[in-house]
Amino acid sequence: MIGAAPWNDPCSPPVLADPSAAYRRCNMVGNVLTGGDHDNAEKPGGEFGAPDQDRARWAASPTINLRSNGPGNYNAMGIDREIAQTTDIVISYEVHTAGFRGNVNGNFYSWGFQSYPARQANGLEVWGEVRHNGLLLSAVTNTCILETSTPQRTRLVLTSNEDGVPDSIRVYIHFLSRCYNFSHTSLDCSPSTGVMTGNHIDNVSVGLVHGPPAPGAGIVPGVGKFVDAFPATATTVFTGSSFDTCAALVRSAVNTGSRWHQPEPPGGSR
Repeated sequence: MIGAAPWNDPCSPPVLADPSAAYRRCNMVGNVLTGGDHDNAEKPGGEFGAPDQDRARWAASPTINLRSNGPGNYNAMGIDREIAQTTDIVISYEVHTAGFRGNVNGNFYSWGFQSYPARQANGLEVWGEVRHNGLLLSAVTNTCILETSTPQRTRLVLTSNEDGVPDSIRVYIHFLSRCYNFSHTSLDCSPSTGVMTGNHIDNVSVGLVHGPPAPGAGIVPGVGKFVDAFPATATTVFTGSSFDTCAALVRSAVNTGSRWHQPEPPGGSR
């Protein structure tokens, strides 16, 4: 929990009620996901020089059900066939970077993606492998920021379904300590005290995108921002499953209109 776990964002304190919290660039509060050992002050690796000095850990999201019999046939997650046929998928998450300083403290992170079904050589349908884009992420400064990733655009979505749309998907966060790659000592290899601690991830969400994605989304800060209205439905009946299971209506937060001196709807171009 933030406040108990290490916090080393110089832009703001861990408590949002503090006046200095206005400078924070993330919304990380309460319980967070950490790759550290809770019984050892959230230390992300084992004891220095021990066989488990460097560790690799995965955290998996709940399964997201994309299965539907067609447009208008909404499953229990409010997703029908039309929603599932995406042009892109966006993973959004917030990261406290002090614990992921790469060669400074030996710790990195990455994200992965898994699809169902995949077909084995014997014809059995199973979950596919967890696919990563090959990048290990780290930071050069201590901060807490919002980041986005695009598994469909980076070709991590792979299924045996003929139309290329998985029945189900999962998102993975990979916590990795690799002190053996660098000249670390017991003081700076996966520390549990000091300013290079706190490998926290929070507020992970998945967006199913339709239409051309914003140029550079997930790469240029500010471009991949989204706004939503929840719940949202196209029907005028606000009772029963048509309303209870509907999904969020998400739009780009980028103002693409030409009338910059006047308010525009999100993504508007009137």
